[in-house]
Amino acid sequence: MPNARYLRYLTYNLKTFLLDLECTQGVKLKNDVGLPQINQIEINPWHQRAEDLEWHHKYNVQPEAWAPFAEGRNNLFTDPILLHTKYN
Repeated sequence: MPNARYLRYLTYNLKTFLLDLECTQGVKLKNDVGLPQINQIEINPWHQRAEDLEWHHKYNVQPEAWAPFAEGRNNLFTDPILLHTKYN
């Protein structure tokens, strides 16, 4: 069973390969070519990955947030801006 780091490496390289193929060969990608339906990537308030989310939307791949609370780092649960937004 491959470890998580290796799976992230494979997913990233799949995305890069498909984008290169589309750009250099003029190949149009469809959902029936075996793209993943869900891709788990790190998304949190400090790591939002807008470019990756655009790619997911373009190829109809559902992103799943890994570490959506940033693993409790950066004082996420006591951040005054985030608390103010929620509680006004």
